[in-house]
Amino acid sequence: MSHAKPIRYTEEVRPEDTERAQQTLTVTLFPDENKPAAVDFTGTCPRCDDQVHYREWLILVASSLRVNKTQMEAILAHLDEVGVDRSHGDETFDLTCSCDIAHPNRPKDKQGCGATFRVRLSWP
Repeated sequence: MSHAKPIRYTEEVRPEDTERAQQTLTVTLFPDENKPAAVDFTGTCPRCDDQVHYREWLILVASSLRVNKTQMEAILAHLDEVGVDRSHGDETFDLTCSCDIAHPNRPKDKQGCGATFRVRLSWP
């Protein structure tokens, strides 16, 4: 499904976008499958076919705190020290198109085509 010109922006939720995301996105555990800290989704939006990339963290810190990369690595190291097993899991992610294409009717404060879709990941 390739569009000759950008499709119109819409936030309409369509089940087929969730179904199609299984074919259009590649899912990778970061940094690896043994001790994942995040999930990377790369590929194309299931609605507009434009390139997207997401990183969704599996380790969450209270939203009132700001942590940089070094601090997050220290948190992950501490989790390893105390024996937190991150080698298996089951998570569902709600994603919204994040492409850089200018879709007609897109509000100035939004990005992408407006598509939202759900991706479930289980590991190992």
